[in-house]
Amino acid sequence: MKKTIFLLSFVFLTFACKKTEDPVPSPTFNYDLKLFYGTWLVTSADLGDGNYIDPNILPGYTDTKATFNADGTFSSTGLLGSLPGTYKAAGNTIVVYFGGIETYHLDIIAFTSKEIELKVSSVGSVVVNFKVKATKQ
Repeated sequence: MKKTIFLLSFVFLTFACKKTEDPVPSPTFNYDLKLFYGTWLVTSADLGDGNYIDPNILPGYTDTKATFNADGTFSSTGLLGSLPGTYKAAGNTIVVYFGGIETYHLDIIAFTSKEIELKVSSVGSVVVNFKVKATKQ
């Protein structure tokens, strides 16, 4: 009788206890994130026609910059707006959040410690797609 109670208790505890699963690893950034930190000045923009132009000739878009900090915060001026935000980097993409809302995907086309080329896509009802080239300041 004691063996039966012990066996039933063991079976009950084995199946009743919730197993903890290994956490799903977060996707890693395909580049050295430390090289990405800092301020990037946009030197040219392709607004969809395949031709890169100087963004400073566009009204209201002079001095387009983006700053990515090691703590995950982000700030920008010019083409991306002038709001502080946050970002997450995974794979070949940087996702930018303004006010906690996913706003832009920045897909890396080319990246070195001094230059970057990005495809910028908006998320949401307003669709924005363009490419930029930038140099590290």
